[in-house]
Amino acid sequence: MGEFPKVELPSENAPTELVTVEEGKAKLRLTGPVFYNPVQEFNRDLTVLVLREFVRSRATSTNVQCALSEPKTKKVKYVAENEDNSIRVLDALSASGLRALRFAKEVNNVGFVLANDFSEKAVQSIRDNILLNDVGERVIPNFGDAVETMMSHRYTNKRFHAVDLDPYGSASVFLDSAVQCVADNG
Repeated sequence: MGEFPKVELPSENAPTELVTVEEGKAKLRLTGPVFYNPVQEFNRDLTVLVLREFVRSRATSTNVQCALSEPKTKKVKYVAENEDNSIRVLDALSASGLRALRFAKEVNNVGFVLANDFSEKAVQSIRDNILLNDVGERVIPNFGDAVETMMSHRYTNKRFHAVDLDPYGSASVFLDSAVQCVADNG
């Protein structure tokens, strides 16, 4: 097997150095202790592919349902109000914001991605990388606890069509709130 590229990030005590990483169509500028794991690039590639297929499948499914529905059904009304068929995505544990950036740049019909993290330094890094990638209207940085953020989006008009969870450790503490913030057919 091939060697994985190594990205040396500066330690917290080191002078601030700028490290630039390119992955997919996204670019990251990282300084300090913001988490980035280059070994997970394949995992992120798969996540992008799965989200693309979800968007394609959702568009096909919605079109079929509309053709079979009577004009006054809720599904037809929903589609009429959301003709662009865009989706809302939550990157609940965003760290550097790389997944959120890749979703915005590599997946069609993403209305917006909420890039959430509980580290102020990580959220600042996300903000900086949003500007670098010119996705300011499609990626929204958010400082908050992942569970609280998901629970605050459990209401019908706030739910996400896709939730990405990539925790350091077990995902079990996030699953209940993640399921609650996913939209119907999400």
